[in-house]
Amino acid sequence: MKRRTLLTATGAGVLTGVLSPGLQPASAALPQALRTDVGPVSSRDVWRRGGLNTKSSYGDGTVYMHTDALASHVTAWGGAYLREVPSISGPAKTRQGAFMRQMEAADIGWMPTLGQSVQNIAGQDLTDTEIRAYARQEVAKELTAIRPYASMLHSVEGPNEVDNPSNTGPMPGGLRKATLFVEVIHELISADSDLSGMQIFGCSTRTDIVDHPELAEALSGCGPYVDGPNAHLYVGRPPTDDLDRMLRTISVISPGRAMFSEGGYNNAGFDANGNYIPGSLKMLGLPVPESVAASYGPRATLEYFNRDAHFTKFEALDDPDPTGRVRQAHFGLVAMTRDTVAAATPDTWRRKPEHVAMAKLNAVLKGGTSVGATLDPLSLRIDAPPDVKTLLMRRPDGHYLLAVWRDVSLWHGSRADGGFALPVSNETVSVYFGTGRTLTTHRPSGGAVLAHGRRRNVTLPPLGADLQLLEIVL
Repeated sequence: MKRRTLLTATGAGVLTGVLSPGLQPASAALPQALRTDVGPVSSRDVWRRGGLNTKSSYGDGTVYMHTDALASHVTAWGGAYLREVPSISGPAKTRQGAFMRQMEAADIGWMPTLGQSVQNIAGQDLTDTEIRAYARQEVAKELTAIRPYASMLHSVEGPNEVDNPSNTGPMPGGLRKATLFVEVIHELISADSDLSGMQIFGCSTRTDIVDHPELAEALSGCGPYVDGPNAHLYVGRPPTDDLDRMLRTISVISPGRAMFSEGGYNNAGFDANGNYIPGSLKMLGLPVPESVAASYGPRATLEYFNRDAHFTKFEALDDPDPTGRVRQAHFGLVAMTRDTVAAATPDTWRRKPEHVAMAKLNAVLKGGTSVGATLDPLSLRIDAPPDVKTLLMRRPDGHYLLAVWRDVSLWHGSRADGGFALPVSNETVSVYFGTGRTLTTHRPSGGAVLAHGRRRNVTLPPLGADLQLLEIVL
């Protein structure tokens, strides 16, 4: 997204921060330079870009068998949508159905992953006609499974990580199979009276496609059938790391709004020698402490929105891990404090700081009861250092929100010693209004809510690495 920096007309020449697209520069007719008419975006639109991976159908043998406990933690998280593969039959379908009804009541949508059965033909040499016929048979079953939930569907996506040869077959031929599945998904949804018009995202790709643009090019045949490309991005660093490069890479698949259907941070530990269980560094990223994930998570919501993309956190729950060092087991928003599935009953679960931070952010973004508020400009000035980013939003209840954050790194990951914290300076941000406003500062990643009362200006708490939201009531 194109952004414009605004400079005040005062002699001090203070930079007012990086604002959302389409903002108007300070008017020369305002000699005091205390006003800039800023056009907000909808806070609900920002909220709608955030999702979460869940596995409600997994059932016995995993901690996901505790359906009601899972639903309670996800409801408290409070984002816009979930990502799950639909279950076709049996107990898994029953569990998933019970979970989804609770999600629907909580105003949380569902993005089903369709076409996973492409894995069943990964090793087979089939003609396009045979692939399409198989895809129609299998996708039709999935549409039957999700049709009862049509009112809560956020969107659908194609098969998972299709650039993994074990999922679709040797490259680039496997990507041809994935493309045909996406074509069939579009065909069947378009012809379905309950699902027609549903937003369709492409099949997802792995993080390392950013280094293999030829694989993205091989998926360009999906373009006519999707509303946007789809990728996974795990970095173990600030949320902007590799994000723009990934967006450029997958734009050849489709120029539409990108879906990142997996991403996030793992909190696996290290032993005394800095070792962790082996695994693909590029696929999973180096671990970060829970406090770092709590800072990066809310910032990711704003950074992805500013690039017109969706961000879907992986995932809801950790897995029990007696070693404490299996990275794949520690991506959850909820930690397991016991070492086995049998012992990890819901009363032993612990919400991580990132869960708390995202729950606070989602609640503030979503806001209260709508009063039909429109996106009217707001007069303000922001004095801040050049690295400060801002986004002005308005909630349906009429309150404005000014998000303020910095794209700074908190942690240096290292295979040698597990990593170390990086120093982050505190910066001063002041906001000025032409008239008195009732102001409140929210700090989702840590810190109490600060009620400033009604005033014409405010200096925010020192701005380090954590996102802050200034709530503004006219």
